Amino acid sequence: MNVPISQGTVMSFYPKVYEAHFTAMNFELTLALNKKDYKWLKRRFVSSKDFLSQLDDPYLSPEFGYLRKKLAPKSKATARKFLKYAAKV
Repeated sequence: MNVPISQGTVMSFYPKVYEAHFTAMNFELTLALNKKDYKWLKRRFVSSKDFLSQLDDPYLSPEFGYLRKKLAPKSKATARKFLKYAAKV
């Protein structure tokens, strides 16, 4: 993505960083699902407490409020896709 990694990366490249995070998480969870590693899925959801709470970042600037609306459907779809498998363990 041509984004330099530094202390200011998250704030300087905010929309890209969040989109990359959710894309990577979806890839990671899909890989675990393909391997039938339901324990990993459960651990990932439990470790993040509430998967969707990631959208309630208290440091999100008001001008990036649109990001919540943009990423919420993707995040909810990811949660629905994997939570049923995490519940199997």
